[in-house]
Amino acid sequence: MLIPRLRPNTVALMLGAVAAILAWHPVFESDPYWHMLLGREVLRQGTRTVVEHYAHPAFTAPCIVPEWLWDVTVYGMYEAVGSRGLVVWTMMFAGFGTWLVWHAVYRTCADTVATTIVTMAVLSSLAWRFEARPEMAAIPCLAGVLWLRETLRPRSATEAPAKRVVLGLTAITFVWAQVHGSFVLAPALVVPVAVECWWTGHRARVRQCGWALAGMLAASLTSAHGLGVVSYVLAHSGGDATAHILDMKPPTVAAMAPLASSAFAGLALLGTVAVVGALRGAVSFVHWTTALLGVALYLTAHRFAGTAALLVAPAAIQGFVELSRGMSGLTRRSGRIALGLLAALALFASVRSLHRERGPLFEAVGDSAYHPTSARERLRRFPKGTNVFTDYRGGAELAFWLDGRVRTFVDGRTPLYFDDTDMAIARDATLDTARFMRAAERYGWRAAVVERTGSACAALEHAWVPVAADALYTTFVPPTDGELPIPGFVPCGPELVAPNVCEADPGWVLRTAAPDGSPVAGYLAAAEQTRCGDIALAEGTLPSPRALWSLRGPVHAVEVLLHIRRHEIERAQELAEALARSEPMSLMYLAASPALDALPLAAQRSVLEGIAAQMDDETLPWVRSQLAIVCAAQGDASCAKFHAFRAALAGDPAVTRVLEWLAQTAGDPRTRADAHAWRKTLVSPRP
Repeated sequence: MLIPRLRPNTVALMLGAVAAILAWHPVFESDPYWHMLLGREVLRQGTRTVVEHYAHPAFTAPCIVPEWLWDVTVYGMYEAVGSRGLVVWTMMFAGFGTWLVWHAVYRTCADTVATTIVTMAVLSSLAWRFEARPEMAAIPCLAGVLWLRETLRPRSATEAPAKRVVLGLTAITFVWAQVHGSFVLAPALVVPVAVECWWTGHRARVRQCGWALAGMLAASLTSAHGLGVVSYVLAHSGGDATAHILDMKPPTVAAMAPLASSAFAGLALLGTVAVVGALRGAVSFVHWTTALLGVALYLTAHRFAGTAALLVAPAAIQGFVELSRGMSGLTRRSGRIALGLLAALALFASVRSLHRERGPLFEAVGDSAYHPTSARERLRRFPKGTNVFTDYRGGAELAFWLDGRVRTFVDGRTPLYFDDTDMAIARDATLDTARFMRAAERYGWRAAVVERTGSACAALEHAWVPVAADALYTTFVPPTDGELPIPGFVPCGPELVAPNVCEADPGWVLRTAAPDGSPVAGYLAAAEQTRCGDIALAEGTLPSPRALWSLRGPVHAVEVLLHIRRHEIERAQELAEALARSEPMSLMYLAASPALDALPLAAQRSVLEGIAAQMDDETLPWVRSQLAIVCAAQGDASCAKFHAFRAALAGDPAVTRVLEWLAQTAGDPRTRADAHAWRKTLVSPRP
């Protein structure tokens, strides 16, 4: 085989390069921005406990910055290179961390093939955390501790105690305590080694473990929280806030499906092999206790899937080697190939999901794809110190970019800075308009930047005035500010452009909704011009789907309309059917437009069925009527019946002719009778 012929370090470098490539994607989350904000304040104020200048003035407590070293360095990268520097920084840590992971696993059992397969499975889970956040620095720290503690374990009864390892473990823990709260794991990982050494009679090793534990505990106390580190950990492990933060919730059953869009597939493979090895007595006490720690972390919060995979890896490779022992050459090779394919499949599933949800992979596009850049430009006009309502996501970017010009609300620093009550108030304020208005009076909000698909947007849609559009956000201001609604703009939901856009003043998009030249402004202008204006102008302004990845479905939908208007029906059909499978809701406007009739019946049905499958029982009546009409035109009585009867129940008169067709031509008497009865019910006047 090829792998055994390669040097171990060469294989490790190759996997590190793969990991770096997987980290090559846009900055998806808002967390990196509040880390940079805190890093900037640490440099300005010269302390790890900074005065808060960004959150609403109601939050007066100082902010402890436990991950200050990461925050300062990532801020430095941003200042030097911009947002692309964050991607480069993440790629560097992803590659280096995976290289260390490979060597930590290889140190457990020097088998190049087994180590490569296990590392691939670990990478499939770790890749979900490849973002410019402190966890990236925690990966090499954890791998380094696992690597060094293998040296602390005795290989033979006569082997001399490891002395330099104590200093190495202490140094790693010291650095780890400055970059990520998971440093509390470091001492816990050495305890099983001490127990094993005591049980096997290696007294000198027990003393070395004791010195290592003492050094690591002392290093742990150098974190910004000092002796308060226990309170810091407890705040992140329970409470009302953590129960409502997606990252901190326990994994669901759906998330643990083998090929779900999650980090579970690689962990499941590693766990299975580790269990088999443990049942055969091949997994050491140190490694199965470490694996149990990893599983416990994952069951506490699914954000620990990558950490759990790394902690399970030493037990998994011992199980892997045990499975290979005693097999014939051909059987052994076939087993390794099978496990390798499973690991590759898990990695492929992660890559595919990452590309769809956090992509595009292999490209570092600008901030417009995921962050409120239009809101930033709009809020620059506000007086310094203006209070703004911001979602849990989005506020960090605005606070960082505007540097104190606006005071934002509860964000991703929960529960580091904001407590359970703060986050509960932030959630409750978006439940309905009345609560939001009461909170706006309490906090003095003069603007709101909210996610288009969140409850806050629904609460504000008919109360405040939308004044700026982003791919994922809408900016609102109170009606007392004299602002007028943007004609033809839909502030909430997946559609940004209203069906009546052609009635609006020409060129409204470029003047008001987004900054000139931005991808969002280009999309809005193209959507308007495609539906009711100049096709050539639409082609010139429409951004590529990769430049506006979070709106790639709507961008493709505009392309479908462009192809229809150019009478390129075959190309429009191909693209519409592909969208019906991947992004069906982006075709809602096409489904409601006369342009749908230009497509063949098969393509029309794909579009409508895609929308109905996505909305399920909440499918709009007119969609069901349209689908029933198409099914009837194809002669499919079963499909026509299913949707026509449901549209009739909803009271949509457009389905009347389909009911007439079923009443006359359906193959079974009951369907004919039901269709006649539903038609009579639909056309009869209500009492």
